[in-house]
Amino acid sequence: MTSGIAGRSRPLAARRAAWTIVDQFLSAATNLGVGVVVARHTSADEYGVFGVAFAAYAVALGISRALATDPLVVRYSTTAGVDRRPVRAALGTALVIGGALGALGAIAGLLVGGHLATTLVITGLVLPGLLLQDALRYAAFAEGRPSMAARNDALWLLLLVVAFVGPARDVSTAAACLVGWGLSGAVAGLSTIAMMRIGPSLVVAAAWLRDHRDLGPRFAIEFVLTSGGFQLVLFATASIAGYADAGALRGSSVLLGPVTVLSAGAMAAAVPELVRARQRSSANVRTAVMLLAGGLAVVTAAWGVVARLLPDRVGEALLGDTWPAARSIMIPLGIAAAGNAAATGFAIGLRSLAAARRSLAAAAPAVVLVIVGGVTGAVIDGSRGAAIGMIAPTWIGAALFGRQFRLAVRSI
Repeated sequence: MTSGIAGRSRPLAARRAAWTIVDQFLSAATNLGVGVVVARHTSADEYGVFGVAFAAYAVALGISRALATDPLVVRYSTTAGVDRRPVRAALGTALVIGGALGALGAIAGLLVGGHLATTLVITGLVLPGLLLQDALRYAAFAEGRPSMAARNDALWLLLLVVAFVGPARDVSTAAACLVGWGLSGAVAGLSTIAMMRIGPSLVVAAAWLRDHRDLGPRFAIEFVLTSGGFQLVLFATASIAGYADAGALRGSSVLLGPVTVLSAGAMAAAVPELVRARQRSSANVRTAVMLLAGGLAVVTAAWGVVARLLPDRVGEALLGDTWPAARSIMIPLGIAAAGNAAATGFAIGLRSLAAARRSLAAAAPAVVLVIVGGVTGAVIDGSRGAAIGMIAPTWIGAALFGRQFRLAVRSI
């Protein structure tokens, strides 16, 4: 009987994984589409202002996930479809975080003044709706309904097309683009609330944060560390070797975008599935994570080779004048990215075991090593040196994550 249930669960898990990957690509298409529209229709200054707003959104999004929806997925993926109280609490927490961070952003805008003020105020106003939209995606993952998350992002993408391509469009300023982007995301979120027949519970947000204080803060710190490491190397390269070298690093990372989306999709899809698998056998989790870490690393390295071999006309169409420099460092950066991908696989395993302390214990030294290696390499040989300098640190980081995962499995 048990083997029959397991056999039936595998196709279901595969369908959920497929829908999660679809959702990740829709989400990536939304962000990419907004960036392309703003870049093509606004001035360089306006694009820079929008970039500041989008960076603020990305930081807020990472914090919201760490404190609100990551604990939901880690702890309630086996029960969220039956008992929806944790889902309402997580949604309410995301909305409260959006309101708090949005208010801080708006106040910062008023204090800064100038052209950036309007953009930061608008960002603050739309932030709660945007974070709620994302929280609904992760609620759908926890409930085992990733197809609902895909519908959520598909609706947002459709509304963005209407906002940016329709007859009433206004894409001449960063502020106008932010309004269209933010309102369309909020409408998509509200529509998903209706489809899922669930709403946020604001009054339990404080209790949610308190109950999951062993996970949320550590997830948040890990997010800041891992997302900031490469950015610091990029900024250091710009200071040491110049903007052209920094552009080469950025361009190469853009070419690695598809496998970055794949890793993000694996995180969103695999954590809830591994949480469910853990109820049956820890051996299943160990085997799946080893295969996942190895598979992500191999695919990422292979994609780096493919990107290096792109015809010049394709590379120039994608990156313009940055293509030759980006191509020259594609192989070393791809190898470094493969190390990060392997680390992601083990990090997924740690998340599924709710081992936030162990995950942070691996992330902290790993990020320090990446920064030291990348900056040292930039001093020696610009962007190429930075790419080469990150290879050993990323693979050491993968080993650190792997060790912490094995220790976590033994402690079950």
